[in-house]
Amino acid sequence: MRVSVKKYEGVFFRERKELFNGRPDRTYEFCWQEAGRKRWRTAGRLSRGVTAADAAKARLEALSGRALAGAGQDLSVAGVVQAWLAGAAPDKSSRCHARTLIRDLGGTRLADLTVGRLDDYKRQLLGERGLAESTARHVLVALASAINHAIRHGLWAGFNPVSRAAGFRMPRPDNKGERWLRPGEAERLLSALRASSPLWHDMALVSLHSGLRLTELYRLRVGDVDAGSMTAIVCGKGGRREPVALTQEALGAIAGRGGGPGELVFRTGTGKRPDKSVPFARAVELLGLNEGVTDRRQRVWFHTLRHTFASWLVQGGVDLYTVQHLMRHRSPQMTQRYAHLDPARLRAPLEVIRRAMAGVPGAEQAPAPAKPPRSRRRP
Repeated sequence: MRVSVKKYEGVFFRERKELFNGRPDRTYEFCWQEAGRKRWRTAGRLSRGVTAADAAKARLEALSGRALAGAGQDLSVAGVVQAWLAGAAPDKSSRCHARTLIRDLGGTRLADLTVGRLDDYKRQLLGERGLAESTARHVLVALASAINHAIRHGLWAGFNPVSRAAGFRMPRPDNKGERWLRPGEAERLLSALRASSPLWHDMALVSLHSGLRLTELYRLRVGDVDAGSMTAIVCGKGGRREPVALTQEALGAIAGRGGGPGELVFRTGTGKRPDKSVPFARAVELLGLNEGVTDRRQRVWFHTLRHTFASWLVQGGVDLYTVQHLMRHRSPQMTQRYAHLDPARLRAPLEVIRRAMAGVPGAEQAPAPAKPPRSRRRP
């Protein structure tokens, strides 16, 4: 009986009666779809040094060879994208973008795909198609990934025109969230979550008190939290391990979840992480926080809690340098978006103007306070 290797798409193994290192030997096989039928090929036995990774590599080479057989300099965008689909196992969204590329640019030779041609295609996506900038970006990123995949596996010896080095500029969608919650809104949201889902209430509370992202909360384990120093080590963007300061309220919410050091802090009854934020979305809908809001930047979603954390810090007088480190931003520019929330920071420079204008003739000045009359002695 074939058993699927979950880590590698299309790779299976069958156990044999012979033993290898005290366990049943395995024969690795892989399959693919061709002309509506499933084709199988044997990669080899574990006892002969063949692993699941080797079977996955052999599958990639077989599929790439079929997709690009005899292409040479006539290699088309469709061939590159099909090889990427076969070997990289992209997600459902990327597969949808790949079909768009095959429909629009499938017959274009990769050698003829210039930056000018890509700029025309970008304008077509944004103009004639009316796609959002983020969607057009995803389509072009899929094309860049497909070409990089071909270069990485020796299927294409040219350069990638969908890159900054080639002079191409991706669409820059301006959809960063600007919404932050006022204290009353945050209190009502936490109350609604407490009544509907204590798990999501605790996740929201920790995010409000620490600025943690949803993905970081998903991966947080009990052993990552040090109650003595009131810190936690989280797996941030790019897989970096970063220390985060916690408040007493955040520590209380984490301690209330319990569990062993290796267990996830925020887990369902089955021990798995909560994959969907349905309870949070329902609480937001119940409170009407997104009612009538059409601008995505002004909508409330879980990441709004991180914006709220930073906004409250700035409004409370915390300097932007400290906020940058608490938010773990790589550059100060990422923190500058919150600068406008500090009114004192904007008013202070105006005092310089007032002092400079104090000595300018004709400038309006506040009348000086009247001095009390001097007492005169009679001779």
